[in-house]
Formats: sequence, C-alpha cells, structure tokens
Amino acid sequence: MSYSVSTLQTLADCDELLSIANKEKAAMLFRQTALLYNKTRYADDSVQVEASLQAAIVQLAGLNTLIAPMPDGKDKEDYLQQKRDVETKIRLLKGKIATFGTLAQLNKEWGLARVALDLSEADAFIASITARKAQL
Repeated sequence: MSYSVSTLQTLADCDELLSIANKEKAAMLFRQTALLYNKTRYADDSVQVEASLQAAIVQLAGLNTLIAPMPDGKDKEDYLQQKRDVETKIRLLKGKIATFGTLAQLNKEWGLARVALDLSEADAFIASITARKAQL
C-alpha cells in the first residue's frame, strides 16, 4: 500500500510514527510466536488425544464383553461403574478432539497467515516512514 508520508513535515512526527509502528510490530511478532507455539502444541496434543480415545474405546469393548455374561452382584456393579467411567472418558476425549483437532489447527494456520500479512504491511509502513525521515 502507498502511504501519504509526504505529509510528514518534522523528524519528531516520523520518530513518533516509527515508535508506534515498532510497538505494533512487536505485538504482532509476539502473537505470531504464540500462534506457532499453539499450533505445534495442538498438533502434538491431537495425536495424544486420538491415541487415548482409541485405547478407551478398546477398553470399553473389553468391559462390555466381560459384563455381558456376568450374573448380577457386586462384581458386576463394579464393572458397570468402570464402564460408566470409561464412557465419560470417551465423551471428554471427543470434546478434546474438537478443541485440538483439524478445525483448531486450521484456525491457528489462518491466524498465522493473517499475522504474516500484518507484519509485511508493518514493514512496508516502517520503510516508507524511514525513507521520508531520511528526506527531511
């Protein structure tokens, strides 16, 4: 984008705008770092959550097989409680997949792309002000 830096008439104005732009750029760089960290963490966590979900599904299948032929009694009640616990775990893990899954990954990637564009524009703005400052 072309900026109307020719309207800047003093070095102080240039310095002020450069200060503001550099602070904004620092904030963008911080956001970029945070997004990169989260994207990496989400990728790692999503693999771990998916593995935990598969293990819980296998555990639930085993409990169902074990419980079906059991006579009523304390042992069966204990296994039914374990089954309810595993079903709760599966429900929670499915919720985590929504948090750390593909949609969350894509959202982080989109955020990174937007920050990259903002950083590029900040660099152009800073360069144009710096060039104007050199003219004054």
